[in-house]
Amino acid sequence: MIFENQQINTDSLPKVSDLIFLKVEPKYVTVSMIASIVFWGFLFLAAFILKLYVFEERKGEGIIGGNFEYVLILIGALAIISTYLSIQGAKVKSYALRQNDILFRTGYIWYKEIAVPFNRIQHSEVVQGPIDRLFDLSTLKIYTAGGSQSDLKIPGLKPQKANQLKEIVTLKVGQNEEE
Repeated sequence: MIFENQQINTDSLPKVSDLIFLKVEPKYVTVSMIASIVFWGFLFLAAFILKLYVFEERKGEGIIGGNFEYVLILIGALAIISTYLSIQGAKVKSYALRQNDILFRTGYIWYKEIAVPFNRIQHSEVVQGPIDRLFDLSTLKIYTAGGSQSDLKIPGLKPQKANQLKEIVTLKVGQNEEE
């Protein structure tokens, strides 16, 4: 047996830039904003409660001491920046299906493109959180071998579209198993 490992001419490969990526639903921007505000709201509330019940008794002591207002201002600034980035990032999320894989594009500052080959997929599921349900949106989760967490999540899909994509993935996985 002779081992060969020939170089591939990359000019002949299909270009990902030629793909038409489908954006998630525009309502997902609002869902992303609400999720960010809820997270930072709880963090701000926890910090405020700590200030009232813990740090008030120790005024002037420790690293934070009497400057706890600056901590609240910092949390507020981080909340604004994080929420802004979350909104902008939600606008970028998009997906594409090809013959042998599914791709997902995300990121506002750091772009990330994930490709999951159908022959690596173990199963998929459609999930809907309470905020998603309020806006009639779902998330398609795709699992590959060797992990308990999903390897790909496509949020911001209409439930019908998410179930349609799940069905396509299931059919493609079934075709690969038959081959």
